[in-house]
Amino acid sequence: MSSSFPVFSQDTIRYYNHLKISTNPELESAISLYRRYIDEKSKGGVTNYRQFWRESEIDKYNVPDLASHYMLPKNLLAIMGVAKLDSTRYLLKTVGFMDGTDNEIPEIMYVYNYVVHKSNGSYKLGNYLDYILDKKGREPFEGSYGIYYGYNPTQQVAVDSLFSGIEVFFNTKFDQKFTIINFSNGQESLHSRGYDYFIGALNSKTTIWDYLTRTTISFIPLAPNHCTFMRC
Repeated sequence: MSSSFPVFSQDTIRYYNHLKISTNPELESAISLYRRYIDEKSKGGVTNYRQFWRESEIDKYNVPDLASHYMLPKNLLAIMGVAKLDSTRYLLKTVGFMDGTDNEIPEIMYVYNYVVHKSNGSYKLGNYLDYILDKKGREPFEGSYGIYYGYNPTQQVAVDSLFSGIEVFFNTKFDQKFTIINFSNGQESLHSRGYDYFIGALNSKTTIWDYLTRTTISFIPLAPNHCTFMRC
């Protein structure tokens, strides 16, 4: 791998000594896909996500990469490892640093997981969130304000009340539908979004704190007229 975009191994940085770079061609393909994606993002301008991303998530999200709003410059990014999840999916673990990776002990800003999907010999990136929702078998249902995951009828009433209260407060009706995901706590919400670690945890720009119900709701932009709220 290019020295300008490191893949940490036993021979490069000692505190990642659990990882050895594999010569497995499938793992190499997953790494190569991410490197090409970061190269493209680093050019600036509009990214052609169809080169790199799953079609279903391109259709679902306004910006397919749910971590793109936190993406650091290329010289502050690295791959920690890649592993096979099942016959068609690979976990690609990345890390973003606050300072240069050539420092002896660089400060980590975040550790983030992508899922690489293999289909008909082609590899495409995907969000960890969609993998988790599929793996946990959270059955969605249509609610008053959109698609709900992990809710019982009583909880749905509480969510609807919260949303209707926001409409009343701002004296306007939502013109979007939402995907609303129920997690047991903030840590589960953060992890399900793909983060093993994020300095400072959830960011205020993507979090609404409801003081009445003591509920954290994380916002993710979806395709036009759709949004995601993750409640915990």
